[in-house]
Amino acid sequence: MKRIFLTLITVLLISGAAWGQVLPTSPTSTASRELFTSDADNFIDPSYYTDVNIEKAYIMSSFADNTPSIGYATKLGGIYLGLFYRGNLRVVPALTYVEEQRVFPYTNSSEQTVKNYNTSIYTSLGAQALNNNLAVLIGVADMGFALYFNSTLAYFNEGDIRVAGTNYKSYEASRGNLMIGLGWGMAKDLTENGIRPWARLRLSFNNDFRAVDQYQSGILTLPNAALGRFVQVGNNYTDIMINAGMGEYIFKKEGGLKAIFDIDLYLRLTAYDNEYSWYSSTTTATTYASIQTDRIQGLFDGTNLSLRESGNITLTPSVGVLWESEKIDLGAKFFLIPAFTFNNTTTHWALPTVAQTDLRKDIESEAVTFTLYPRIALGTQVRLIPEKLSLVAGGAVNFSQLSVVTTDERRYANNVDNNEIENSATTTVATSWAGGSTGLYLGLNFNLTKNVSFEAMTGVSNSNNMNIFGIGGGSVSYFTNILLSIKF
Repeated sequence: MKRIFLTLITVLLISGAAWGQVLPTSPTSTASRELFTSDADNFIDPSYYTDVNIEKAYIMSSFADNTPSIGYATKLGGIYLGLFYRGNLRVVPALTYVEEQRVFPYTNSSEQTVKNYNTSIYTSLGAQALNNNLAVLIGVADMGFALYFNSTLAYFNEGDIRVAGTNYKSYEASRGNLMIGLGWGMAKDLTENGIRPWARLRLSFNNDFRAVDQYQSGILTLPNAALGRFVQVGNNYTDIMINAGMGEYIFKKEGGLKAIFDIDLYLRLTAYDNEYSWYSSTTTATTYASIQTDRIQGLFDGTNLSLRESGNITLTPSVGVLWESEKIDLGAKFFLIPAFTFNNTTTHWALPTVAQTDLRKDIESEAVTFTLYPRIALGTQVRLIPEKLSLVAGGAVNFSQLSVVTTDERRYANNVDNNEIENSATTTVATSWAGGSTGLYLGLNFNLTKNVSFEAMTGVSNSNNMNIFGIGGGSVSYFTNILLSIKF
């Protein structure tokens, strides 16, 4: 069975959120602009795993965007179990170093083997392609309970090393994201006209951090060899995200035509907590630096401090129609996506210095953003050979996105009392329109046998071009996002 329409969770996946890296998306779903799905989409979904109808097991494997995926589902008595993995199995960053014999501090001037990294480790971590995603689904009592995990985190923590020509007693850095999530959904309609409520909770830990303890040049003895631990970058933050949806409601049925309404909610709250360091006395080559490290509920990019509060709420009502017949299915759905970003407060502080050791306000701003993003999805399934070969096509019309940003700003005197400068308050309203876009997509679904099916996307994509007789990228004969599934 196919699912008629997907809910906001799919809209969020397409937007590029980490959530989308965890869950599978079949070529059928991609080509039809998420209006039609296959077992590869449903087997790990808390609300639609019952549509897979397995007797013993379901196995899928795909290769899309240079990343392999594998999935498995079975029944253990009355309990449904689904497992899914997507990634490259890399958990350790790939860094290049040369082992050298050097006279290093804390070694009484004797030589030791030292790792010499020729390029910045912090920069290298940001270029890593670590990617691991895992989903586990348990289905019982007409409900599904899921656990999601996604990691692109690259972490480094070593001591007595040399990096880009500088000696370090310790070097700690982390870049990337770590996400865990829980999902729940009803696996059957609550009414004869649909409605399958669902909810997701996600915690995303976003890492951008560097702290070092640097050896002083020419100083080889204690206690002045190392300057002390100094936080150079503290841009970590945690997103708490909630998704919830009503599930599709069929409000009109007539022959093969169905009219469907759905509404979904997305809520995000962001928490900040970072360290920052500064010098409270002048550093010399022979004097131990007086390093101060404090915390801020905001971000520290190495130069600037900013106190942060932010959140977002998005409501997505949608209306769609589906027409089904023996040979062809047609679908269309209109999304109206208003988003409201609230309490996006940024307070810029002057970083303490030797001369000014107190924390002083600079600029405080509060921005409220409203966006409106309408889009239309079109999809069709044509059964060229019934129960054997189907052609899947879709189109996307993304209208211009309206954005209205209202910013209240206040400036402060650079003094201990953090006094607001008189008549410095301003309010700015900025309206903008982002450019719209269209897309054309084409795929196929081929049932090799009763139990084995093959899905693929063709080269036709966002270019809106269709090369019928050519070969290579962009042509109909060029297949991408290949998926093979077995059900028995």
